[in-house]
Amino acid sequence: LCPRGIDVYFDNVGGGTLEAALRHANVAARFPVCGMISAYNETQDRGVRVLQAMLNKRITMTGFIIYDHVHKLPAYQAQV
Repeated sequence: LCPRGIDVYFDNVGGGTLEAALRHANVAARFPVCGMISAYNETQDRGVRVLQAMLNKRITMTGFIIYDHVHKLPAYQAQV
């Protein structure tokens, strides 16, 4: 469903979904990552396969978490 490949992929699933996106990523794609829900209940860490795609395609994968932005919560609540 991505005939031209993937330039940006927001990931909060991990597992096979992330691996499929890595396979279809374009060169210099960007992958913001905020979760890995597919692994939350796993008892063993199986890791992420196809990570070589990150090197070959020069993919930037950056993790972020809500706790890095808690200081912005009062302004957000005032606006919402």
